[in-house]
Amino acid sequence: MLTPSEWHHGRGQEVLMARPATMLRAFAANPRRFHGQEPKLQELPKEVWINRPVKEEVRLMMSSVV
Repeated sequence: MLTPSEWHHGRGQEVLMARPATMLRAFAANPRRFHGQEPKLQELPKEVWINRPVKEEVRLMMSSVV
């Protein structure tokens, strides 16, 4: 997972590239923390939202109800 700041400032790919080495060191030091399974690599998400925009037709339906 990325922080909002990492994503907003375009550091997502940089963070995700550095994370596997960090996670593998953590796994080697304490495998029980990961339930004995190596951590999985994450991919950069295509999009992120705090409040995903509503589709236009749903927006129109909602405005006619109010």
